[in-house]
Amino acid sequence: HLDYSENPNWISGELKKYLKASKIKNIIPLYHKNKLLGMLFVGEKFMSQEFSPIDLKILEIISNHLTEALYNYELIENVERKKTQLNIKLLELETLFDIGVAISSVLDVNDLAQEVLFRAIGVLNASKGMFLYQNQNSPILDILSIFNWGDDKFLSSNKIDVFQQMNNGNRGVILTSKHKTEVQKKLKEINLLIVPLRANQNLLGYMILCNKETRKGVEDFNELDLDILTSLSNQAAVAMDNANLFKEITEAKQFNESILGSIATGVITLNVLGEVDSVNKAGEKILKLEQEAILNNHYMFLFEKDQEIIDIITKAEEVSKIVTEINIPFLTVSEETIVNISAAPRVDVNGNKIEHQSNAIVWGGYGPESQHSFFQQIYQGTKNYNIYIIASIKDKNKLNFSQYLGQAKSLKEGTSENIESFKESESKAFTKIELDDITPRSLGVLMASWENKTILNSLFWNINAFDQWGVELGKENTKNFTTN
Repeated sequence: HLDYSENPNWISGELKKYLKASKIKNIIPLYHKNKLLGMLFVGEKFMSQEFSPIDLKILEIISNHLTEALYNYELIENVERKKTQLNIKLLELETLFDIGVAISSVLDVNDLAQEVLFRAIGVLNASKGMFLYQNQNSPILDILSIFNWGDDKFLSSNKIDVFQQMNNGNRGVILTSKHKTEVQKKLKEINLLIVPLRANQNLLGYMILCNKETRKGVEDFNELDLDILTSLSNQAAVAMDNANLFKEITEAKQFNESILGSIATGVITLNVLGEVDSVNKAGEKILKLEQEAILNNHYMFLFEKDQEIIDIITKAEEVSKIVTEINIPFLTVSEETIVNISAAPRVDVNGNKIEHQSNAIVWGGYGPESQHSFFQQIYQGTKNYNIYIIASIKDKNKLNFSQYLGQAKSLKEGTSENIESFKESESKAFTKIELDDITPRSLGVLMASWENKTILNSLFWNINAFDQWGVELGKENTKNFTTN
């Protein structure tokens, strides 16, 4: 402790005045280990008696207890803060998962905006909501979705004060009666929660919620509400960006198909395996074959009578350049037919030849049965896989749930160090998915998730993941071996 009656010169200013007015006699620092938690100031004793050694000892004991109490209080505050943060993260994850599932198959921007807005209103108990979309050709924002705002018509510009702040990179805002902004005046509302929607640093629009309804009535939105809506808007922005990308690709594909159909010159395209995957009408006429007889055939089979054409295609593949020949016989049709031919390697949208793998094989099975078929390949094979282990919590007392836990432990930990080398298995990356129960809804959610994954992969690979030319070819060939 410090005896302040000695009037130390290192205390000055307002603190010195306060200590003098309060007749402070002793200053006791409250340390927990090396951390200073506070200071205890003790005034003079009754009747201005001096502090005895016993008094000082008692103060020391009291200070120690106070220090422990303050430290425990800080710990409890930290625990409560962490608990709140974990609850926020849990709610965010649950909500984001639900929204991710809900929007996984929505590829229309307007439907997507309505789905996200309604879910945001439900999560945050808002009475009204609006989804504004950035117009690339005008500062006026398009209203993609609106809820419970009556028949009022709003003409909003991205030049409005609050929106302008977000254009400059700011996060969302909470508006209350303390604020007087242009957007509050235009919408004729006071309590607003507004967040931007950004994807890849591009501002796509804004989501606005109004009036948080509780049992006590309308309350101001808080920081937790802002964090949740920001997370929702981030998910929505990514989904909307994907929807726009899918729309652009679909339109481009339709445009290319219309061009192919109108070209007088025959056009045939081959996939990476050398099989015909498209032909225009002019190509059918030149070959004098129906489309079904052309598609899915390898070019060496289709042009087996024309070695010169096969050589041209092969050369174009080897040099990755266009190869052209004119006035060559086309024996596939007749000995009299003469054609001009150009063969160009298949390239992606950037003009690069496609040489990467553009497909993924999905397989699996029921745990207790499939462990003798492909599990050994997963554990001790040399190829890495995207592994998903799925189980129903309702079956936790059954063999299949025990199998689920056992395989997850084996994949995570691998084998122990002291084991024969030929039995070694390294730790594998995998994803666990636990369902409350196996129902049509839960299975539908899983199917929708993989369907969405398939769509996104096809966009990255720039392919059509939903054509079934190979399947149709198999069906046609099967007919040749059936007796009925």
